[in-house]
Amino acid sequence: MLMPTRYESVGCDEGRFISPEESYQLKVGTKLRLVREADNRHDPNAVAVMYDNKETDEAVLIGYIPGTDNEQLAILLDMGWTHLFECCICQVNPEAHPERQIHLTTKVKRNKEN
Repeated sequence: MLMPTRYESVGCDEGRFISPEESYQLKVGTKLRLVREADNRHDPNAVAVMYDNKETDEAVLIGYIPGTDNEQLAILLDMGWTHLFECCICQVNPEAHPERQIHLTTKVKRNKEN
C-alpha cells in the first residue's frame, strides 16, 4: 500500500546541511510539496521535496523521496494528481548526515464530502 508513508530519510545529492535560517522553518508539522522531476539525470522517477521559505518567498529543495520508494508516487504525480497528496515533516535532526536530517510523511488527502 502506497499511503500513508513515512520516509525515514530524504536524500539530497547536494550534500548540504540545514542552515540556521532554515532550521526554525523546518520543524515537525511543516508542510512540504512534492515536485516531479522527470528529467532528473540520476533517477527517472525522481520526486523532489520542497518547502516554501517564508522569509524569501522561494521554493527550496530539501531533498528527494528515496529512489527505492518513488516509482508509484512518480506515476501518480505524472498523471496530474499532485493535489491529492499531503506531505509534512515528522522528524528533524539537524546534526545528522544530510541524507538523514529530514523525515517526512506523505498521505492521500481525505475526500471532503459535503
